[in-house]
Amino acid sequence: MTFRYICSLIVITSLCCASANADEATDVLAEKMVMSAKPAPKGFVELYSESSYFYDYDVVTDTRLRYYHPVAEILSAKIAAYLGANVQYQSSGAKAKYYDNTVNPHLGLQLRPVEWASIGAQVGYRTVIGNDEQPAATTWDPRMVAAAGYFFNWPVPKVFTDVYGEASYVPRLSSTPVSIAWVKQGYRWSPLSKLKVDAYGEFYARESRSADLGPTMTEWRIGGRTGWFENSWNMSALIFHPLEKHTHSGELEGLLVVGGIF
Repeated sequence: MTFRYICSLIVITSLCCASANADEATDVLAEKMVMSAKPAPKGFVELYSESSYFYDYDVVTDTRLRYYHPVAEILSAKIAAYLGANVQYQSSGAKAKYYDNTVNPHLGLQLRPVEWASIGAQVGYRTVIGNDEQPAATTWDPRMVAAAGYFFNWPVPKVFTDVYGEASYVPRLSSTPVSIAWVKQGYRWSPLSKLKVDAYGEFYARESRSADLGPTMTEWRIGGRTGWFENSWNMSALIFHPLEKHTHSGELEGLLVVGGIF
């Protein structure tokens, strides 16, 4: 049995996290948003850093730094401009390639018609850091992402439904969007006031027509999740088992997330 461990540092923004399933894609597209406990009324900085270790890929890191600034508010819809950069890095000597070592400065606009949904469009440049195996290269990298996530507590005590959906359009990789959606149905304990423990069943689906974005797939899973919430920061650990595996991965897969807003 192979256990895959992922360690992340995430700043909390507006939607439920969608990062757990970027493992089969060679280019990470998901915006990876989670629900903010205290939405920032003014401009704020978002820092996202995910460091993962895989048997075949060694250490891979995906880091994003952004500054968001409110532009306008029309009825309940909020519009913000953002400026930032992504850095992706994979350690040398790995058995297989996960993604290129890249730097991606960008700027964009984000529309939030409601607190649990957003639409973003950005432009930027993606620069591949050259090495002995691959020369340096720079490409124009526009993209659009629409995402929505909602956590629903049922009238039945401790029972919840967690829903997330996302569609990403990256013309550099594909002429059609890649879509991701999942539904978690579970039971939540609160052994401490700031600690949550979930047991859940999940249905996960992805529609993709590009090999770079991962295969089209559906998967049923069972898993567990813990979360620690401290004002604007949180930390959660997740582990799950695919009931019928789509790829030849380990029996268990996991995710550790720490986040905040400043």
